[in-house]
Amino acid sequence: MAWLRVDLGRPYVVTGVAIQGRGDEDQWVTEYRLLAAVKEADGYLEITPRGRRTPVTSAEWGSADGLPTFPGATDRHTPVLNDKFDPVVARYVKLIPVAFHGHRSVRWEVYGYEVPMGMVVPSDPLRTALAAETPGLPRPIVCTLDESAITATSSWGAGSRNLDHFAKFGVLDCARSATAWAAEHLNVKQAWQVDLGAATVVTQIRLQGRATYPQWVTAYCLLASLNGAAWYEVQPTGPLMRTFVGASSSTGIVCNDFFRPFIARFVRINPAAWSTHMSLRAGGVGFPLPPAAEAPPRAAAAAAAAASGGGAGGQARTGSTVRESSWYSTAEDSY
Repeated sequence: MAWLRVDLGRPYVVTGVAIQGRGDEDQWVTEYRLLAAVKEADGYLEITPRGRRTPVTSAEWGSADGLPTFPGATDRHTPVLNDKFDPVVARYVKLIPVAFHGHRSVRWEVYGYEVPMGMVVPSDPLRTALAAETPGLPRPIVCTLDESAITATSSWGAGSRNLDHFAKFGVLDCARSATAWAAEHLNVKQAWQVDLGAATVVTQIRLQGRATYPQWVTAYCLLASLNGAAWYEVQPTGPLMRTFVGASSSTGIVCNDFFRPFIARFVRINPAAWSTHMSLRAGGVGFPLPPAAEAPPRAAAAAAAAASGGGAGGQARTGSTVRESSWYSTAEDSY
């Protein structure tokens, strides 16, 4: 199987890959797989598109063997950016063409940013790049926010003088012990939301019930957004988990890290089940990204061709100054 690999020189947080066809011929890759590794000797991680579980096509040539794939180019000139996957740390990124038009010809680029200073780079390729293993880096990210950063779809007593159930009181270990966020409407469309102020790596969510009253959320969904408009659901990684496990008492704190750490500015807790009433206090753990990470620059590295006899790997970049050139394969190599 032919493939193309890039050595970034050192570990990067990889956030996207762009692909483009060959400039001087009607040849482009229409579907591909992505793999990443910190150390090649430890093996490669299969990068999975968020929300996609099956291949785009059932290609006869370069079969994906049922593994998830990314949609590629649709013509020879238009770059197609794929960033709908959880960021991973990698030094090596491998692109495997699965289906193509005319011939397997590729220009591509890897997007990302340098690993934040102080973060320990995991040697296990099956760990995400954002696994917060550095002592002292992750910290509470909700309790220090201004009250205006915390909102909700509805709050009990909003039309009266009873203000103890507003969203701002839904903060973990709130000083006013009898308070919590309490929804006015008891349905699964209700949500408690926090604006972290900037792109943040979220590694854990903590949940607590309403003190002095037997009210708590027993299960919830977790949603995230970078801009407050486009949202995606954070999927639990625990076996057979469809929602996250919530509180089981008024005072006990339940910590959930059964998800791959994600980047978000806005985090939304959407209760799915509750005891007596939909009431909660919540918090999060994580760390801020460096400013450059909010608009990831291109990772500056030349691609290395994998298939012998193919086009030059150094020319296989989107928007290459050698406009008509690209990588193309002439051999089937194992990976």
